[in-house]
Amino acid sequence: MVASINLQTQDSVASGAGFDAQGNIYVSSGGKRIVMGNTARCWETHGAPNRQTIACLVKDDPQGENSMPAHILEIYLQGGVKRAIQPGGLIREWHF
Repeated sequence: MVASINLQTQDSVASGAGFDAQGNIYVSSGGKRIVMGNTARCWETHGAPNRQTIACLVKDDPQGENSMPAHILEIYLQGGVKRAIQPGGLIREWHF
């Protein structure tokens, strides 16, 4: 299942996609920074080679520290588009 939504912009000027000091994940659109989520909810994050896209392997249990089951991979795209990939089972390995 793939879902897509648009999120609201903030007034901070940004270029590309990345992370800020508070662990927020952001992408840009028209020179504005769009906060898409926070790294605290991700087991791992990766930026795509195009520097416009970030992926987050979402924790099933945000409070869990020891196990690593994940069923959702969120992709944050330039322009504030979020896509959630849910293959119906555990996500063990992924890459751009």
